Amino acid sequence: IRASALYRRVAGPASERLHFSLRPASGHGTWDGETPFRYSGRTLGERPFAVLTRARVLPARMAAFWRDVPAIRRDLRESSGCLYQVGFGEHPLLTLATFSVWRDLEAMRAFAYGQTAHRLTIRESRGERWLSESLFVRFEIESVEGDLRSYPRLSALMSGRSPSA
Repeated sequence: IRASALYRRVAGPASERLHFSLRPASGHGTWDGETPFRYSGRTLGERPFAVLTRARVLPARMAAFWRDVPAIRRDLRESSGCLYQVGFGEHPLLTLATFSVWRDLEAMRAFAYGQTAHRLTIRESRGERWLSESLFVRFEIESVEGDLRSYPRLSALMSGRSPSA
């Protein structure tokens, strides 16, 4: 893929590059009405793994969704168990995704379901039906290559050291 013309065109202007080789382990939900991955069913627990989330926000719920984003971002950045994270979207306000790398399952669950803004937003979004579609996928990490020096916790993970905060 990295030798393709499309990759060179998209990645060419980038100031940093990271390339993750992943294997889908488990997940639920859809992307444009389709289940995009075949899951291995392998259990992820004490080793690092990646998570992809995607949500399509209903236009009438956009303001409520974005009201909660700053607190969730803050909690995510402050989570010692999150080694890397980036948000992106197909439609900047309504179709959004996150990609994150977690130290272990316990750390991810503490962020997602502990006493955090994220947990409250999940409850609110389900109760008020903010989303027309969502996807959540856990991936095994096979390798990470690229400009790791900018991401010391991720670099430590890939070199076998213990990622510290």
